[in-house]
Amino acid sequence: MGTLDPGVGMRGVPSRSRTGVVLYVEDFAGVQPGVWNDGLGSISRDCDIMFDGKPSLRLDPQGQINGGAVSPGRTAATGGVVVKRRIHDGYRHQFGMEFWFRFSSLNLTSNSFFSASIYNRDGTNAHHARLWLNPNGNNVPMLAQVLDGVASSGGTATWATVATSVLQNGAGTHTWEPKSGRLDRAGGWHWAKMVVDFRTLKYVSVQIDGEALADCSAYSLDVTASAGFAGMHHSFEFSSTTSTQPRFVNIANMVGTLED
Repeated sequence: MGTLDPGVGMRGVPSRSRTGVVLYVEDFAGVQPGVWNDGLGSISRDCDIMFDGKPSLRLDPQGQINGGAVSPGRTAATGGVVVKRRIHDGYRHQFGMEFWFRFSSLNLTSNSFFSASIYNRDGTNAHHARLWLNPNGNNVPMLAQVLDGVASSGGTATWATVATSVLQNGAGTHTWEPKSGRLDRAGGWHWAKMVVDFRTLKYVSVQIDGEALADCSAYSLDVTASAGFAGMHHSFEFSSTTSTQPRFVNIANMVGTLED
């Protein structure tokens, strides 16, 4: 694991982590976000849902359907939002990604999937670490689940629950939907961090909210054939199996870290 980066405090990044050298901070304060949606739906700076005095980023499938899905899948579902940043690294280090997120709208307790990923390609294969933030209902324990690379194969993604945010899931309360009189701008923010090791192709750890850090070194990254862009991606994915609207989540303070 890495050590505390003195620059974190000076940059004023709200965080629950004390490890890692900060590589970038995307706080969405700029007019144009430094990330890109490689899927359907939309991303937008949201000045109604603020965090730390800055806009958050809204992820909205806009009624697009990821039909038949039962989980976020082994790779990003391009039938929904896929928002990403790319960094070049040749499988040499441990990397982390931490972020704050909020289930903002109605219709999020079922039929939708929100996940975060760190993955890299070598020109032949893609190696995915994926974290599913599974609401599992409303006001019940939220599940932090990693994609198990050994148990997943073909069209089947197998997920292992590695951490639980006990009774702190707000996917169906404190929502923002002015048309129906729901005006809760404060909402309830969650925090998560995932660390992976591209040298060993293993997960390192996952942490969610105030729960203890979960050692995930027993789990391997998932491998799929891919001749695509040989670069490391830090991304979020949000899709839905129905066209019901409104349906959106917000993220804030996306931070990439070097952890070794």
